[in-house]
Amino acid sequence: MRNALTLVAYAVYSAAWLLLIFLVNSAAPPPEFSKAVVVWAMAIIGTTIPVVNYLNSPSEDRTSLTLSACLLATAGWVTFILLTYFAVPTVGPRWLFFAVWFTALTGTAIPFARYLNLRFGKSLPPESVLLRQSIWVGLFGATCAWLQLGRALNWATGLLLAAALVAIEIFLLLRARSRWRPDDS
Repeated sequence: MRNALTLVAYAVYSAAWLLLIFLVNSAAPPPEFSKAVVVWAMAIIGTTIPVVNYLNSPSEDRTSLTLSACLLATAGWVTFILLTYFAVPTVGPRWLFFAVWFTALTGTAIPFARYLNLRFGKSLPPESVLLRQSIWVGLFGATCAWLQLGRALNWATGLLLAAALVAIEIFLLLRARSRWRPDDS
């Protein structure tokens, strides 16, 4: 029953994100503020589902990483909403947008990085590795936003950037694996 409710919640929040993307990218005038806040709130709450599942999982204690993920995601998305609705896009708010976008993506990616490492890895890596992998996601999103500002982002550039960041992470993981010694417990 709980898994079915989680799937329904994922479907509802995914629909909220799709509606949000449609509203932001449509040529129609923006919706009134109250409707926009409801859609943004549903989308933000949807990003916390993996964090709640992460808290309920019976694995080792990673409370500090969970709290930092919640703090980063909440602060980033709330500031992102306020910035996109109330700021004039001059130079200062534009750079603040990149910092807030980076923060929001990093905080949102932490539970997903943990899940992917649990699903496809042999063991769960340390918190620093999970945070580093989430920072790569935030860096990718902020760099893509910056490239899009100058209309320099296309599929090839995005894939090349993603491949470069993935290659750096693979090299860092290989380096950590090669320095491991059996007597280090």
